[in-house]
Amino acid sequence: MTELERLQEENERLRTEVAYLKKVKRARRQGRSHTTRKAETIREMASGGFRLDLLLEAARLPRSTYYYQLKQLDRLDKDKDLKAEIQSIFTEHKGNYGYRRMTLELRNRGYVVNHKRVQRLMKVLGLSARIRRKRKYSSYQGEIGKKAANLIQRQFEASKPMEK
Repeated sequence: MTELERLQEENERLRTEVAYLKKVKRARRQGRSHTTRKAETIREMASGGFRLDLLLEAARLPRSTYYYQLKQLDRLDKDKDLKAEIQSIFTEHKGNYGYRRMTLELRNRGYVVNHKRVQRLMKVLGLSARIRRKRKYSSYQGEIGKKAANLIQRQFEASKPMEK
């Protein structure tokens, strides 16, 4: 390998690394694992003309993990109908339902589902209940009732402290 070929190889590796880092910085996908996001980014860039081995090196992702994540991305979503139902309940109740009430509502509609699954799916969908602010308790209702008349002519005001 000549000096020119080595420099060209290094140049391509550095360009790939810079392009990968820019792509990762721009693409912030919520609800997925870190390795899944990496694999998805690498798949997009590999179809764009970058070499796979250089992309995997830049992402510090093993080849087997990359192919495993691709396989996971391509499989069918088994929670598709449940996600649609959760989304419809969420919009129907104007975003007031958290995962606990959502689970109860799904059970009322005939779904047998665990609360942890509902919580995970709501996180993936980016749904969270609106949290209403708690009002500070206040029992003061102003001046209620009437003052008794000063029938015995008591003096309630002192001219200086510790006088009465």
